[in-house]
Amino acid sequence: MNETDAQQCDDTSAFFILKNICFTMILGVLGAGTFLAITKGLPQSTSLEIFPSGFGIFITVASIIVAVVFFSSPIQQWKKPALENPVVEFLLESKPNPTPQVQLPKSKEVLAYREWQTTQLIRFAMLEGVTIVNLQLGFFVDDGNIINLACSGIIFSLMIGMFFPSRNAWEEYRNNRVAELESEGWQPPQSPDPVA
Repeated sequence: MNETDAQQCDDTSAFFILKNICFTMILGVLGAGTFLAITKGLPQSTSLEIFPSGFGIFITVASIIVAVVFFSSPIQQWKKPALENPVVEFLLESKPNPTPQVQLPKSKEVLAYREWQTTQLIRFAMLEGVTIVNLQLGFFVDDGNIINLACSGIIFSLMIGMFFPSRNAWEEYRNNRVAELESEGWQPPQSPDPVA
């Protein structure tokens, strides 16, 4: 197996793990909703009050806006260094160099996948949390409310239909990000020289 085959194998297994994590989140929401529907019965109230239905509508709209606007492109873990500035360089020389918390990967593709995967997981977890909060509001507060149940259904549908990780979305991001990293001059980290 050559290096390209190993990279493809790692890419496929990492993508499979990401899909499994997202699928597990979907099953958690589905299980919670089913359990609550069986034990509590479906809510009957359709009153539109500030709490809980108004709050449920607010967090639903806010989470959709955050998922679509703020997480539309992955969180980048590497930025192009700023232009040289003598003042900044002098200040940095006087401070000890901190050791990095996270090591940069050895290839552009792995860096791009880390960024994309992190963003996907954050977005999916946020939507799952809002869905479960709406389920709780829909079944427990004031004997339940159909509006909160509808809000959780909308977000659940978006989780499955629009935000579930797809191979095409990943490949599109990878191609764009690798070209961007190459144009910015990203270099893989150098391994330290062995001590003799």
